[in-house]
Amino acid sequence: MTIEGMKYGAETEYGKLRRVLMHRPDEGMKAVTAGNKDDYLFRDPVYWKAFQEEHDVYTDALKAEGIDVVMLNDLLDERHQQIASVLPNLVYTRDIGMVTDLGAHILRMTYPARFVEPMLMEKAFNELGVPIAQKISPPGLVEGGDYVWFDKDTPMMGFGTRSNEHGAFQMKDAMLGK
Repeated sequence: MTIEGMKYGAETEYGKLRRVLMHRPDEGMKAVTAGNKDDYLFRDPVYWKAFQEEHDVYTDALKAEGIDVVMLNDLLDERHQQIASVLPNLVYTRDIGMVTDLGAHILRMTYPARFVEPMLMEKAFNELGVPIAQKISPPGLVEGGDYVWFDKDTPMMGFGTRSNEHGAFQMKDAMLGK
């Protein structure tokens, strides 16, 4: 599903959104229970039907603004859709990968509940025809929520339990072409 003439890059937190890759919450959310919510990185069990309805309203609002909403599952083959169906955190696509003018950056998750998600994101970017600019490798850790753009030329990255110094240096080297 390569998008002809596609430009990619999202080096802004406030610019015009033209295209977004999303994952619709699905029955995989039912896996999150009161007994295992911490393992899945949730505060509480998820009311997945309500989450799905809210997600649909949000997706419709984006489309109404002329934003091209690309759904992750539409880019995956049946085997990878099955994998995606048991990953409740997959809905948080910003954490897994990001796109700059260089191409896609496949990030590396800290917690076991999210280890397989970057592989699915890489498959999606390949299907879209976005070149893979970088894959964060061990011991580096980077989650997209820790990486933001102050302006077009100034990224900022936080450190904590989900992103570390090794990951920050890998991101810096990729951005500087090293």
